[in-house]
Amino acid sequence: MNANKTVIVTGASSGIGLAIAEAYLKRGYNVVGNARTMDRLQAAAQQLGNPANFLPVAGDIALPATAAALFEQAIAAFGKVDILVNNAGIFLPNAIGDYTEADVNTIVSTNLMGFFYPSQQAARHMSANGDGHIVTISASIALQPTAKVPAILPIMIKGGLNSATRGLAIELASSNVRVNAVAPGIIQTPMHGTDEGTVGFLNGLSPAGKMGRTQDIVDTVLHLTDSKFTSGTVIAVDGDSITDIAVAYLQGVYRGDAATLATLFDPHAQVYGEINGLPYHKTIAAYLEGVASRQSPLQLGEPYRMQILAIDSIGNVATVKLHSPMLGLNYQLFLTLRLLEGKWSIVNKTFSHIQGC
Repeated sequence: MNANKTVIVTGASSGIGLAIAEAYLKRGYNVVGNARTMDRLQAAAQQLGNPANFLPVAGDIALPATAAALFEQAIAAFGKVDILVNNAGIFLPNAIGDYTEADVNTIVSTNLMGFFYPSQQAARHMSANGDGHIVTISASIALQPTAKVPAILPIMIKGGLNSATRGLAIELASSNVRVNAVAPGIIQTPMHGTDEGTVGFLNGLSPAGKMGRTQDIVDTVLHLTDSKFTSGTVIAVDGDSITDIAVAYLQGVYRGDAATLATLFDPHAQVYGEINGLPYHKTIAAYLEGVASRQSPLQLGEPYRMQILAIDSIGNVATVKLHSPMLGLNYQLFLTLRLLEGKWSIVNKTFSHIQGC
């Protein structure tokens, strides 16, 4: 049996699910991928380079037998399951009066039952082990509906999954099983195609004026994987979220990605702080120069231990409190954000190295 950690990813043959599977494989995880047919999973495995630690398990995720088979085969091959990513889902927008009975049955089967049965298996298995993590890919439209896209069925089901995430996190907390969700906005995936009219319309649905990338979702899933004290959280990744900025900031600092960090800060932002009682002040340009020139925590092999501690907003301003232990220091910091022309940006960063915590 492989001693590495194991993750089950549903809907793993393309789009977000395939990208999540690839990211975990790069981390050395065993990945058990599910899709409706073995042909699709074999094509996905080929895209991934046919790794020995990728186990395809085909079947309709809405069926209890498929969920059971996923866990049975994962445990037989790798010993146990550490993470379940409920990614399988479909999106059928329509006016309420135009949905058919077949539409209702399809969405309920894939989006609701495809969440419940794998999560039930995960809860049983992980509770017995005293450890585990369930991550569900939800949808930001369930958090903030829009008149441009009537979609009451997905809103109803995905909104229910958001509530179930919070409820299940409480239910499983005593078993040391964490439960979180990621709620994507419009993400560029193969299902949207490349038609200019469609792409233009979808870009226009985001205040940022563009669709998100699958990598944006992957980064957030990995952030939750590494945030060992985070549970019951639903993180919106929709190009208009304060949480998006916070996650992107933490990921950028960890990877030493000065280019990404530059997109998050106002060009006139200032950085203030203290390290061991000594004052620190830099312009954002000087700060980013330092990030680009130093070895990143990732390059140094440090584990990702960064966390979002709190978010507060009043109108067009917001503050985010973060914990960022890295490079031998234990940083706690505040980011101040401002919403201008539909986009949040960081206008100020203050930090301090906290000893002994």
